[in-house]
Parts: sequence; structure tokens; C-alpha cells
Amino acid sequence: MKFAEIAASLGIETYPEGMDAVYEEVKAGAAPLFDRALIDRHHEERELFGQYYPDVVRGYEDLCTRENAYLYAQVAARYMPTVGQSAATAIPLPEPDGTPALDMLPLMIELPMADRGIREFIRRGYTPEEAEKAMVSVFRGDIAVNVRRHGRPGLDKTYFNWITLFLYAVIFPCCGFRMNLSTAGRFFYVLKHKESGEVAVLLHDRDIHRSGEILGSAGLTDEEGSFHVTFTETETEYTGYPTDKQGLIANCLTHYPKDQWELAVKPGDNMIALHLPAGMKLSREITRQAVREAFRHAEKYYPDYAPKAIHCGSWILNPQLAEPLGENSNIMAFASVFHLHPTKCAGKSVFNFVFKSSVNPDLATLPEDTRLQRWLKAKYLAGGYHRNFGGFILPHEVD
Repeated sequence: MKFAEIAASLGIETYPEGMDAVYEEVKAGAAPLFDRALIDRHHEERELFGQYYPDVVRGYEDLCTRENAYLYAQVAARYMPTVGQSAATAIPLPEPDGTPALDMLPLMIELPMADRGIREFIRRGYTPEEAEKAMVSVFRGDIAVNVRRHGRPGLDKTYFNWITLFLYAVIFPCCGFRMNLSTAGRFFYVLKHKESGEVAVLLHDRDIHRSGEILGSAGLTDEEGSFHVTFTETETEYTGYPTDKQGLIANCLTHYPKDQWELAVKPGDNMIALHLPAGMKLSREITRQAVREAFRHAEKYYPDYAPKAIHCGSWILNPQLAEPLGENSNIMAFASVFHLHPTKCAGKSVFNFVFKSSVNPDLATLPEDTRLQRWLKAKYLAGGYHRNFGGFILPHEVD
């Protein structure tokens, strides 16, 4: 049987070309990269799976009874160490079918890389204890989140990708958050006042809805009153359309003289992307501490990286959450740390994170257990959307 047939039997039509050659190695008798002994060793040495160890074993045993799924996982496990992080996260996975085999298949692909991931953190300067703690936190934590989201232990594609980032040490834990080495997108410029430290976030080459958010986002397709924004630089000044404290953009061109303002972040600059694990405790103090530690962490363990800013993009940053939660809520305190900007999005993040449902749920059946759930459900039933916002914070703001 050809590898393409094995992949197709699992609903996978396209996959990286290199996997065909790896399949030939597996057919020729290459030793499996994951087995029961590997699972047991990680459990005995570091309790990598925590309370989910029996579920991991059950998933492995079930996978062994499904020849094509097992072969696909072994090929993917052998292919992953031969490529970089971007190619590794592009490995396609079969859709879960509710069986332990496919729930745990993504974890089996990654498990042979766990030791290498720990070594990579140590190479960066972590102590062995710190490196192991980082790896244990992501394996245990992401299996637990999968349980909360899907009701079963395992990994979906999102959390397969998260663990992959840890395996390549391009993401690190910090004060409960996850910090991902990243770069500023092509739409963003950030200016800093040379004396006061004031910050201005300006978007480039974007169509803006009259509401101040991005035209084309969910619920924002009416072009009446829309306008186009660009960022420009001359010998003497920068010009653009800054966001306000709510993260919205007005149709008002602003001039920033170069003798007063400097360019702090431009497209392609290194930055750190801050991510919030499910259930993370939030406050202004915790967030500022985490940001401060993340800059120090990068300086110590990634000295050549020199991030210009920390950025977060999330449904949590939408300022409209003050309506159901109140201005003094923990979520609003978290958002207050950042200089906000609108993002172009489909308005579906809350279904996963707040309702623990699919991204296309039956709106009428969404739970109403919390004030936030009731407010969001009413908004969607009325034809509205809850859109993500992003935000920047610069190093001088937390020194």
C-alpha cells in the first residue's frame, strides 16, 4: 500500500512530500519511534502525563489495533525531527472520531521529540529542572485543556501545534502565561515619544469600518463611511491613523515629528506573542509582572532575539467586555496593560473559549451559566459578533 492510500484512508488528502520517503524507511523495518516502553519511561522519570497516564496507555493500545493510523503516526513521528518548527506544525492530522486511538495519535507523534525538546531548553541556558518543568507543564496542561474542550483526553490540532512550539523551544512559560517568539505583522507600526514615553499604535494598508474596526471582519461588511489608512515616513515626520484607548481608529490623519517621536516597532521586528492558557488568573499586576519577566527571560535565554515589544491578540481584549464584566473586572484589568488595536477576524473565538463548543454551534443551545455567556449568547442571537482585539506593550513601560 502506498503512503498516499494510508493517508487518504484517514481523510488526509495532502501531506508533506518528505513523508513518502520516511514511509519507505518504516516499511523497510525502521524501529518504531514510540512504543509502550517510551510512554512508561516518560511517566516514571517525570510523570509527563500526570493523571492522564492511563489514558495515554489506552490510546496507544487502541492505536496499535488500527494499522493505517498506527503507520501514519509512526511516519509522522519519524518525519518531525527532520524538519523545522514551521514544517512540523504543518503535519496534517486525521479528524478525531471519538476513539482513544485518534485522540492520542497527535501525542504519539510528538512524544519521541520530548527528550530533544528538553535538551533544546537546556542548550538555551535553562537548568535541567527548569527544562523538564516546561515540558511537563505543556503536555499535562494541553491534555487537560483537551478534556475541558472536547470531554476526552488527547490533543486536537491546536494543542498539537502548541506542544510542537515547546519541542523546538520557540515558546516558553512565564508566570503562568505562554510566550512565543514571533515577529510583527505587516500591518503594524508603533511609535514612542522620546521624552514622555507615550505610545501610539498605527495600522497600515487597512480598510477601516466606520465603527473604527477592520472592514471585512464579522458583521462589518457595510462599506458606507469606511476609509483606508496608511503609515508613511518622510525625512521629518511619521504620519498615520492612531488607535484610541478603546483600540478603535478614527478618520483623522495625525503627524508625528521625528524630533519628538521614534519608531519603536515596524513590520518584521522581533517581538513576543503572549498567550493565555485556559483558566489563567488575570490581573493588572500579574500581567505586568509576566511582561517584565518575559523581556528579562528573552534577554537571558534568547540573547540574539531582542524583542521590541510584547503583543497579545484575543477575544479577551475587546473593550466591549466592560459591559457584562464591569470596568474593574480582572479581564478588563488585563486588557488595560496593552495599547489596543482592532483585528480582522471571524468572530468565533468565544465559542471555543467561553462556551467550549464548536466554532459553528447551534446558537439556541449555547449554555447560559455565567453572566458572560448570557451576554454573548444574546449578542449572537441578535445578529451581532464578538471580535478579537490585539495589543502592544513596550519594554520601557514595565521597567
